Amino acid sequence: MLAACSLDTRDEWNEILPYVILAYNTSEQLSTRCSPFELIYGRVATMPLDLVSGRSVDPDVFGNFDPTVMKERFMLTR
Repeated sequence: MLAACSLDTRDEWNEILPYVILAYNTSEQLSTRCSPFELIYGRVATMPLDLVSGRSVDPDVFGNFDPTVMKERFMLTR
């Protein structure tokens, strides 16, 4: 995945690595038909875009955290 990213210099890989890891961990794998995240946590990952788009989110995922706060923060950073 890192090789597929267009990098201006070879020194930038460490800046995009967290995003590549997230993409890998939330992508369905051919052999398991699930993402690594699903296999570990038993559920589909909740992403910021899910909150913005209005997708229903399991309240147990956030515990005492209010997902509307994350949605507001996400909207402010766009």
